[in-house]
Amino acid sequence: MSETAHRPLTAEAATNRKMLLAAMRTAGFRNYAREWWHFTLADEPFPKQRFDFTVTAN
Repeated sequence: MSETAHRPLTAEAATNRKMLLAAMRTAGFRNYAREWWHFTLADEPFPKQRFDFTVTAN
């Protein structure tokens, strides 16, 4: 069910996945097709660098 093109989906879920995919592609990201929420910057400036940092909310 996590695949971007998984079927069957509700019409709303399918529409939302397509909308997210289109928006992210326009912004320069590519989708990992096995997880609809997983995107990677297509022209990654640090392709071999892994970053580990704490994210805090203000």
